[in-house]
Amino acid sequence: MDVTPFFINNAFIISFFHFVIHLKEIGNTKRRGWDKSFLLIEKKRTIQMYILNEFVFYVANE
Repeated sequence: MDVTPFFINNAFIISFFHFVIHLKEIGNTKRRGWDKSFLLIEKKRTIQMYILNEFVFYVANE
């Protein structure tokens, strides 16, 4: 029995929730008065990592 799709689907869900939680954390730090440019870089990096994760999962599914 092949369980690979099960793990890939779970990893997709986990990465999505991690992405959302990370963006929420970035939003929380903004209220604490962090440097705006740092937050923009962090947000961009988070989105890039998320897209990279999705690409890897897509390739693994093929």
